[in-house]
Amino acid sequence: MTDAQNLNELLVNASRTARNSLDDNREVALKNFDEAAQKSQDVAKLLGVPVMDAYKAHLDLNSINIKIGGLTLHDGDMPLRQLGLGSRRMLLCGIQKKGLEEGHITLFDEVEFGLEPHRIARLIKHVREDITGQYFLTTHSPIVLRELTIKELHIVHNKDGVVQIIAASDKNLEEHEVQGKIRSSAEAFLAKKVVVCEGATEVGFLRGFDDYQLSEGKDPLSYHGVALLDAKGGGKVKNLAKAFNSLGYDVAVLADADADDQFSQADIDELAKLGIQVQVWTEKLALEQRAMLDLPWANVLISVKLAHDELNQSVCDQVSSRLGEVLDENIVNWVDSPKLRIAIGDVAKKKDWFKNITKGDLWFNAITPAFEDAEFLKKDLVVKLDRLWAWVEHA
Repeated sequence: MTDAQNLNELLVNASRTARNSLDDNREVALKNFDEAAQKSQDVAKLLGVPVMDAYKAHLDLNSINIKIGGLTLHDGDMPLRQLGLGSRRMLLCGIQKKGLEEGHITLFDEVEFGLEPHRIARLIKHVREDITGQYFLTTHSPIVLRELTIKELHIVHNKDGVVQIIAASDKNLEEHEVQGKIRSSAEAFLAKKVVVCEGATEVGFLRGFDDYQLSEGKDPLSYHGVALLDAKGGGKVKNLAKAFNSLGYDVAVLADADADDQFSQADIDELAKLGIQVQVWTEKLALEQRAMLDLPWANVLISVKLAHDELNQSVCDQVSSRLGEVLDENIVNWVDSPKLRIAIGDVAKKKDWFKNITKGDLWFNAITPAFEDAEFLKKDLVVKLDRLWAWVEHA
């Protein structure tokens, strides 16, 4: 009965009129909605969702939908549209494969969406076995990456509208052994920027630093697209940093400087020539040693008490043995001295007081009050952390 008039065109025109009317009265009509939109923007940044301009309330011209009933597949009396999202996607892929002709090209966006790991593996095997055409899959899942070979994987970067696509199997990348790094570090391949950390302590410490920066009003690491990668030893830092750099990622390094046979000045210079920012502690120290020298004494004792109370370390005996003196079992009675600070740092490193991500995170959160001390802010520990954060925000 309405063939003479295009309903979609009529609805679009009506929507445009409504949008213009709301824009003219935004300060009155949409004030509360815009305030809610601002809160949503804050949440988006907190969760690492990019905000291109600013959130505001408005009508969506594409939100009008007219449904027309029709025949659909059922499982008994249940329409298959009521299946879970992952199940529907799996089913659709299978149905489409049955009906595809030779020479097809199929696009599959976010292949992992709604699927458990075992079904992801099954789906990838399913499309890999289809020799009648070619599939283009996109993913943000480390599980998917681990299922792929480097011959199947291309990394896509979009920087300021310039798109770069790098084949992981490129001959020039063979020296970096990309396949093994995808298996061991898949999560980092899904970030925009990668901080290669010497070990789990550094990863946990930076996670704590991230929480501190957030409390100071800064946007978190996730908002800047930063992944913290545990290199699992200084000897692996350089090769990991070079591999990610060669694949187009922005890369920085946070490492100890206490073992030249693991990570040397020559390694630092080599990475710097590639544009990779490297932060190591002065005086050839590990993180624990540098921290115990730089922290206010009260926070050194907090660190020791954390290792004793929460991490079940026999700190008094350990430090006394390293110092060559018997210390008071009541840690609060320990008296500040350079010799004692060195002993505490050496023991914290050797006995692995904070040698995993959780412990490193707990440690940083325990010493956060130190950042209220003006003198501490001038120390090497804070200077290097601040340089790294500047890279996070501006790389």
